[in-house]
Amino acid sequence: MKVNSLQPFVDGNSRLSRLLMNWILWKKKYPPIVIPIEDLENYYKVLDAYQIEKQEKPFIEYIKERYLKSN
Repeated sequence: MKVNSLQPFVDGNSRLSRLLMNWILWKKKYPPIVIPIEDLENYYKVLDAYQIEKQEKPFIEYIKERYLKSN
């Protein structure tokens, strides 16, 4: 199965998407979600599960876990 995705930046898509996510959280008075570089593999894994298999729960659980670790 081929997945269409928009990749406007060679090296900045992931950083830009995390920046936008944190900007939205900030606007809603939530703390930013920190994804350490050593955990990027897990982040990409749950992101792929959503993008390819439409499984949103692993991504939501991952972000929730990172949120709880941030506080």
